[in-house]
Amino acid sequence: MRRLVFRRVAGSDGFTLIEIMVALVIVGLISAALVPVLIVTAKASSFASLNTVAKNLAQQRIESMRNLPFYVAYQNTGPNGQFYDVLDDYYANVSTSTVTFPSGATGTWVQSGTGANGTPTGPYYQVTFNSIPGSPGFSQVVYTQFLTAAQPVPAPVPASVLANYNSAVAGQDSPPSLLLGVTVVTSWRWNGASHKDSTFTEIAANGNNDTLIASQAHLTALSVASTDSAGNQLTGTVGQVQLNGSVANTSSASAQALAAALNQSNGASLTGASGTVVSPPNASLSVPPGSQGTVGGYSPCGWGAMGPTQLTNLSSTTAGGLPAAPSNVGSGSTPAAVVEADLKANNGGSCAGFRFSNNATGAAEADPTLQLSSTAPMVQVVDATGNGPEVSAKGAINALNSPGASGAVYASTEVDFATGVAVFPGLPFVPTGSMTCGSGTQACGSGLVNVFLTKATMSCQSNASTAAVASYAGYLTYWVQPTSSSPSGWHTVPLSWSSASGPATDPLAAVNLAQTVTTYNGSPVPLSAYINSWSTGRTITQGSSGESTIPSVVAITTANTRYGDSSSAIGLQLGTLSCQAVDNR
Repeated sequence: MRRLVFRRVAGSDGFTLIEIMVALVIVGLISAALVPVLIVTAKASSFASLNTVAKNLAQQRIESMRNLPFYVAYQNTGPNGQFYDVLDDYYANVSTSTVTFPSGATGTWVQSGTGANGTPTGPYYQVTFNSIPGSPGFSQVVYTQFLTAAQPVPAPVPASVLANYNSAVAGQDSPPSLLLGVTVVTSWRWNGASHKDSTFTEIAANGNNDTLIASQAHLTALSVASTDSAGNQLTGTVGQVQLNGSVANTSSASAQALAAALNQSNGASLTGASGTVVSPPNASLSVPPGSQGTVGGYSPCGWGAMGPTQLTNLSSTTAGGLPAAPSNVGSGSTPAAVVEADLKANNGGSCAGFRFSNNATGAAEADPTLQLSSTAPMVQVVDATGNGPEVSAKGAINALNSPGASGAVYASTEVDFATGVAVFPGLPFVPTGSMTCGSGTQACGSGLVNVFLTKATMSCQSNASTAAVASYAGYLTYWVQPTSSSPSGWHTVPLSWSSASGPATDPLAAVNLAQTVTTYNGSPVPLSAYINSWSTGRTITQGSSGESTIPSVVAITTANTRYGDSSSAIGLQLGTLSCQAVDNR
């Protein structure tokens, strides 16, 4: 039998079956070896992509913080919050209670950070974003610290320096330093595990180099605050004007005025005449007079009441690129053109003037030792006869086309009281009627303590030898039990002062609060049972943004009006004045 032998002829095309099979085995072995490499490469690419997203989100957060003003005084904040700064969002206060911001983020203060898990050491404010719009699966925590300018490495500002800081309280919102340390930690989950990217930067306050003109005139005639027995915050405001002007890349001016307001944090509120204008363009607003009203359901006048209110000349302009308010400021009219907010007289109406009490229920809540009536106000702007202004707040800002000249930018503020502010009026042991004090021509008033602040002014001029000048005139009366040396029981304290001539000594510091005003169940009741502290403004303070301020011409804090309840004290501030005039042209 013949055996067939197949031979591959040289030069013939194709592969044998065995060669193909061997080649497939080799390719399979190589592919199998490459699969783990491909998987690792894919995972690394995915991780790198997510890590890049995290770094970009951190950078976006930092840039958004840099785009905010470093600090804008809280009293500059408009009715819609359009003038907020980076501290409002990222260092709100020094409270360990959690705050929820409009964005949905939450914030809280940490007094002493340990540095664990990437957190800073020392005090810091933590803002947590549980989600980031447009980037599902990512979250962020922003840790912000105030830093000193120590070299070579800035150090955290100690917690003791931050004790009274609050970005949402006028007078407490000035930053303790002009340098922030910001750590942004961006987190995400991948492959069943948590991952983080941490980015640190420093944000410093910009100087005034980019600001050509800055002007402001802020004033409040009277502010009152306390808390009712349910824990609701009660506030009252009379005569508030806030004017702002600036020239940087653009020119802007705004004017906001409020004649009077009463607010309960969880209840009824009442607002008198109010309005806001913003330029450009040139703007003016005619606000109808506010009508008389009361807050609270019990008679006769609730826990608060106000008479008629009125705004005058609410306007602003940026004509020629120069900010001014009102728009006719500097027109040469007599008296000078101003934006004005008034509480008006109602011819002695029963619930007119301005009335404030921290008794929002009408029940007998007050400490019986004080002998307060549940229906009488605790603070009252006494209504006058006629229908003229009882309390007026007036302000103006202007800029002239005279770069660098003294007074080319100026701001002015003025508070006028045509009547007195009575503290604890209607006490059964305090004499009533048209009694006179002082020289015999000054009214004594209807309260245990009465403040008659006739006029208070403050003005600022750019490139002047003095940043601001201020003065005020008035007097304060208080009643104590008559003695042989003071048979009338009334005492008068002059309040007149000027920044040019003083005097520097506070006349209220010499008053003995231990003097007896009455008796209760046979025991003497001292003046300190009603008045915890009082003072007059004797200096002009300078803010970090260059504004000059008298926080209050007269400040009074009462003692507790409810027994054992420290929140029942009442705080009064008469004549808060602030101005600024900067010309860097």
